[in-house]
Amino acid sequence: MSLDETQLISRVLTEDDRHAFRQLVLLHQSAIRVFLRRLLVDPSLADDCAQETWLIAYQKLSSWRGGSFRSWLFTIAFRKALRMKGRDGRLDFLESLDEHGAPAPPEGLRLDLEKAMQHLSPGERTCLHLMGCEEMTHEDISELLGMPLGTVKSHILRGKEKLRRLLSGVTEENIHARR
Repeated sequence: MSLDETQLISRVLTEDDRHAFRQLVLLHQSAIRVFLRRLLVDPSLADDCAQETWLIAYQKLSSWRGGSFRSWLFTIAFRKALRMKGRDGRLDFLESLDEHGAPAPPEGLRLDLEKAMQHLSPGERTCLHLMGCEEMTHEDISELLGMPLGTVKSHILRGKEKLRRLLSGVTEENIHARR
């Protein structure tokens, strides 16, 4: 019999059921690791951050107040990554463009996009990554980052506009050069 997240969390909290916690880890570890690898780029740093995220999640599970457990985990991971990298450190979000099996764009175009992403503010990069790669809603991003919903929407809109401007000539050139 398979338990849902809420039942697993309840078992961890009431019975200190470590098998139930392992089930939670199995449900979400891949998404957390991909997110952290994109944020931190360095795989070993990202893996360390993921382990610490799970340790914090276990220790603070009683503070989860319902809602999206995944968003709660992403919040922990994001805050831990900020502490590991430092607030002024650059967080690079684009290790690869698609973890869902869609064909990657040509290498040159991917590199152009990576370079263009570096011209965005950290808020714009973060919000675009969470929306595009993690498929989070604006509301989830707002909750995860502790940022007003209007600010999230502004970051996404401005980030998309900047990318469109930065890549408009580049993508045309790449398309024609590859023919």
